[in-house]
Amino acid sequence: HSHVIKEWKGQFSPSIRSLAANLGSLDSEQTISLTLPSGEQLPIAISKHTQFDETRGVFTGRIPDSPYSEVIFSYVNQAVSGSIMTPETGEVIEIKNAGNGYQYIVQVDATKLGSCGICAENKSNNAL
Repeated sequence: HSHVIKEWKGQFSPSIRSLAANLGSLDSEQTISLTLPSGEQLPIAISKHTQFDETRGVFTGRIPDSPYSEVIFSYVNQAVSGSIMTPETGEVIEIKNAGNGYQYIVQVDATKLGSCGICAENKSNNAL
C-alpha cells in the first residue's frame, strides 16, 4: 500500500485480556505503552474501558503530550483493531488484527490515503 510508512507485527504485552482485567472499570487514567514500528515507545493514557463481557471491549484515550489526540481500540479475545490520531503532527497509526493473537501496528501517511468517496460526493452536492 502506498500510504503505509512502516508496519510492525507483534503482540500486546501485557495481553489485551490481562490489560482488561487489570484496568477493569477505570477510576482515573492509566498509562500503557505501545512499541511503534520505529522501535520507540508511545505512551497512551487510557481514560475509558468499556467491557461488554470477559472477551469483548473498547479502550479510549489519548497521547499524554498531545491534547487533541484520539486513541481507540476494540478487542474480541486477542483480536484487536483501532487507530491513534495526532492532529498536531498529522500522524495516524492503525492497529489491525493479524490473527493468532498478533496485531499489525501501521504508521500511515494520511496525505496519501486519498479522499473519502462519500465525503467528496457530499461536499460537491453541498457546494455553494
